[in-house]
Amino acid sequence: MAEQFAAFSAWVQIKTGTVPYISLLSILPKDIFQYILIGTAAILLLLVTLLLVGIGRGMKKGMRQRAIRKAFGVTDFKKFQTRRMGRPGSKYYTDNGSNCFEIVLPHWKFANEDGSRQNRRVNKVIWEECRLWLHDGQKTYVLTTSDPYDMIYLVHTLRDRGVDVAPCAQELDKQDQLEKAKRDPEVVLGELLEKCEGEEDRFAEICRQRMTIRGMSLTDAPGNNNGIQFFFRKDSQPVTVRCQLVSRDYLVGIEEMKRVREGASALFAPSCMYITTGQVSVAAAGFALTNEINIVANDQLVEILEENKPVPSDKAYTRWELTNEDLKNLLSEDLLSRIF
Repeated sequence: MAEQFAAFSAWVQIKTGTVPYISLLSILPKDIFQYILIGTAAILLLLVTLLLVGIGRGMKKGMRQRAIRKAFGVTDFKKFQTRRMGRPGSKYYTDNGSNCFEIVLPHWKFANEDGSRQNRRVNKVIWEECRLWLHDGQKTYVLTTSDPYDMIYLVHTLRDRGVDVAPCAQELDKQDQLEKAKRDPEVVLGELLEKCEGEEDRFAEICRQRMTIRGMSLTDAPGNNNGIQFFFRKDSQPVTVRCQLVSRDYLVGIEEMKRVREGASALFAPSCMYITTGQVSVAAAGFALTNEINIVANDQLVEILEENKPVPSDKAYTRWELTNEDLKNLLSEDLLSRIF
């Protein structure tokens, strides 16, 4: 074979001086022509195969993106790779049956224990893969990106659209930190009792101020029926407010709930709010539940006293979900300076 190609090369050098290239095909030896034909066919077959594989993958990718767009409203896939969930044991598999994600922060290839850069001549930032699993019936899709900022932005967008996404490890840590930072309700309410010095009017005024901060407009109740101090409007309907200042061990009974209900009815209010520094008996709580009385005590009262901006129940995740600032706090300063 080697001798044949050597002879062919010498022959081409002689012939090309006087014969056009296209005319060489008519005078090629038969075996050499067969080699060229087979090689050309093999190259064409390989190119066609690669083209078909690329088209197939592109079609699958497009179908996945359309399914994700339809189910979850995701429209921008420029910064994300999409795939179906992998087999058990693979990095794209999760046994979590709900939508979930994981954030893997960038880091130095050679880092100190605190995450800062080791003093080496050659060191670089390693970008890991962040993953989001979205469940759509029997199908599970995985969206991946190396940028954690893009991932938390996508998760924020999905949650704002009403898609439940379970907290990642960093968000669970944030929840723990928030719980530890909360003050003991007994301490908060004990300080409140000391501040009011037994004067219920002072307690009522504090309640008015705190509820005004939270967006409620309280008006003095006429006639002060059964101890009711204020009322406000909710969905065009009046809601009465009774603020009761008692010791922490005082037990509110069903009779007091009945008086609050009677006072609200006298003011033609279909519902009422009962704020107390005491404890509420089971019977009183049951009566309140069936008579449109909203009891605010203990943790709920502390929330009014401590939290300036109310968070709707369907937006509770905004208290603990990761923000860009949280991510910055998780990275070392020298890493941040390299990234930004």
